[in-house]
Amino acid sequence: MKDQKINVSVENGVKELIIRHGEAEKLPAIRKPAVIEGTISVPRIHLENPSNWLTDKVENGDNVLAFSRIEINREKKSIEFIEDEGREWESHFLGVLEFTEIFEKFGINSDKSYTSLELGEFIKMNRSHFETRDKAMKLVNELRKFKAKVDKDIENADDGRGNRKILLAQAVDSNIPESFKITIPIFKGQPKQTLDVEISIDAGDLSCRLISPEANDYVEQMRDKLIDAEIEQIRELHPTLRIFEV
Repeated sequence: MKDQKINVSVENGVKELIIRHGEAEKLPAIRKPAVIEGTISVPRIHLENPSNWLTDKVENGDNVLAFSRIEINREKKSIEFIEDEGREWESHFLGVLEFTEIFEKFGINSDKSYTSLELGEFIKMNRSHFETRDKAMKLVNELRKFKAKVDKDIENADDGRGNRKILLAQAVDSNIPESFKITIPIFKGQPKQTLDVEISIDAGDLSCRLISPEANDYVEQMRDKLIDAEIEQIRELHPTLRIFEV
């Protein structure tokens, strides 16, 4: 660093001058960034109950939404509010329609499979979600006997000509337990739904899967309904907020 001359004027009896050099200490950010994830209502709740920072900006007449936006991703069932993008305190508020733990535990409309005994034990341990415990236990007993009934039907119908596969399919069709009803919440934060659930049996290995057209319809319909309801409320709060479908 080359020598530099500094002109100093001393007033009011000051006899000492202290000069420091080097990089100045970095000033702290005005506020810290936030990353919040939760149910689908998270962005709306944040905009309904703004932080002190947002409140101050509104009172001062600043455009609180100039660097903020909403992103909707229907495939991911999500709404995200990105606040003050590009600023040091850029924040993200993500709301997602997530399946409840109990819905995922049942494995409805998924690749999850059970043996008839496993499904029977699972239903026994989750009988509180059925219409009545008696109906749940009746289904448990049917599932426990299922494989034995199929084996017996095949044995009785065996013609000795190698038609086991056909006989197995016939036995399965005639021994599938009836569908059953359960009442569980499908999406987190949403009320319980009563679903009609069918047991699909694979004629090859006798594995069981749970399927429910009602659950599938609910997921498709409520995804858009719940997301649209949140967006409508957000638009009422901040009509100029940019909203994008991604």
